[in-house]
Amino acid sequence: MSSRNEGVPGERICLIGGGRLGAALGCQLHRVGLDLLAVVEKNPQRRSQLKHWLPDVPMPAHLSPGLLQQASLVILAVQDDGIEPLADQLALQPIGWTGKLVWHCSGALPSAVLKPLAGRGAWTLSVHPILAFSETSPQDVSFREVYFDVEGDPRGLERTHRLLALMGAHLWPVDAKQKPALHLAAVLLSNHLVTLAHLARQVLQGTGTPDALTWKPFRPLIQQTLNNLDEHPPAQALTGPLARGDLKALSSHLSWLQTHLPELLPVYLMLNRAALNFAPLDEAKKQAVRSLLASVAPDPSQQSHSS
Repeated sequence: MSSRNEGVPGERICLIGGGRLGAALGCQLHRVGLDLLAVVEKNPQRRSQLKHWLPDVPMPAHLSPGLLQQASLVILAVQDDGIEPLADQLALQPIGWTGKLVWHCSGALPSAVLKPLAGRGAWTLSVHPILAFSETSPQDVSFREVYFDVEGDPRGLERTHRLLALMGAHLWPVDAKQKPALHLAAVLLSNHLVTLAHLARQVLQGTGTPDALTWKPFRPLIQQTLNNLDEHPPAQALTGPLARGDLKALSSHLSWLQTHLPELLPVYLMLNRAALNFAPLDEAKKQAVRSLLASVAPDPSQQSHSS
């Protein structure tokens, strides 16, 4: 049986999809005492894992009208390309949808992809946690202080806010036009931080540094950078040779890359040129840095402006 705590909002939840996000969300919703009717997951191996994490929650392989009829909140935690077909399928179910809350959890797609369900009277929302999900045990994932960007039917905002608050999360109301930019910002900050970690690892491996030392020594540096960004805008949080206009250090980097990792040189140039746009330098120093970078490779954006 699902557990219910006194004072918990009276939602009965059907969660469709037991992947990384779905499993983490299911564990958290169950942990705070919400009535999780079922987690619907087709993959038998994944269902076995989910039963380990949520032993008292039913794990059907397929949806049933009876289960959907009981639910007051249906969460679609499936891959983006599966949301629209699933919404079409759900809208054909012979149940009453009026007043049911339906979330999908895509960062890129608007709530409009749930239009068939909205046409049946459901209150449809895109509810996307701004958080990275890995193979970590979903029981260890916390949504405390996590922001969910939420877009869709305003009638569903109050209920959604209560549920997110119960997990210690924040609701960030947005509109459909904002979602692509929000998703892009999240990808730049998360996925490409991982990309930068991989590139830094390549640089260090070229010097014979052991794998074990290609990440951990730099964690305090990254954490302090995050702390700086909490307290200051990027222009004030920027440190290092470019922020100082240190041509000797920049020249050293360029020379090392040309000799050891020339394939990484375009990335280094691009990142420095982007940082130079907001670096706290006077124009003379900025021009000196631009000239140094251009001595290695011309700036394509400047070339396109001049042509």
